[in-house]
Amino acid sequence: QGAARRPPADNSVLTWARSEPRVRVMRKRRSVGWGASSMVKVLLDALVITLASMSSVDFFINLSDADVALRTHAELAAFLSRHRGTSF
Repeated sequence: QGAARRPPADNSVLTWARSEPRVRVMRKRRSVGWGASSMVKVLLDALVITLASMSSVDFFINLSDADVALRTHAELAAFLSRHRGTSF
């Protein structure tokens, strides 16, 4: 099994992400199988990076390319602000 190929990055997304202090883009790549333990390893990598780079985290939202937001940013922010300290 060879190393994962690096797909071309969309520079506009990376530029935007760099301008957002609370957004992180994963740099370390892993071969991930759906439903496999590798999915948990990637999530743990993301948590380590997030907690090491931010002094305070209220919520951690794990989104993949298959996720579609069903609420607006304002609706999510309002809901989460009412549920600080809650784990979902």
